[in-house]
Amino acid sequence: MAEYSTVLAECVGEVEIKKSKFIARLAPVSDAAQARAFLDMVRDGNKRARHNVHAFRLLDGVVGCSDDGEPQGTAGKPVLDALIGSGLYNVEIVVTRYFGGILLGTGGLVRAYSDAAKASLVAASPVVMQSANEYMLSVDYSRYGRVSALIPEYGGKIDETSFLNDIEIRFFIPDAQSEAFLSALSELTLGSVVPNLTGVTYRVKN
Repeated sequence: MAEYSTVLAECVGEVEIKKSKFIARLAPVSDAAQARAFLDMVRDGNKRARHNVHAFRLLDGVVGCSDDGEPQGTAGKPVLDALIGSGLYNVEIVVTRYFGGILLGTGGLVRAYSDAAKASLVAASPVVMQSANEYMLSVDYSRYGRVSALIPEYGGKIDETSFLNDIEIRFFIPDAQSEAFLSALSELTLGSVVPNLTGVTYRVKN
């Protein structure tokens, strides 16, 4: 996937229905282990809560959810449906329920968990991540200015610069722009500067 939307920080939404309080926490996770760790953290902080329902969705297509003791299909699935509907990846929602003493019925539970999940999504500030190639290059001082100015022209970002005998630059270029950048760099330096591809990652889109 060239781009995907996610969140970078935890955010919270809350609804109250017939004295039951539903607190939804949306957080970034990169794998199932992180999803489990976040769920455990929320549980540890809400030991008096009746239920801690969760759902997560990962970039590799893996999804998961749990009703955590609520009637089957009334909690985890509505939260997961809200998450999928948001278009976000590498995220988890944990909805903590403090029971208010009034039964909501299956339809009421579905609406409550769905509304709580959506409240956390409304509070979120999504960002777009894009696939980017990491490069290292070495350039002499006379060409440094022109080469360093070329990188942002192709949506890139310089991450580190070391001033040694020559200047070493570590930088990222969006995957979609890498071929055009390499061609422009070769033309600019007459083929004398050839960067080494050192990794592929996702970066926040400029």
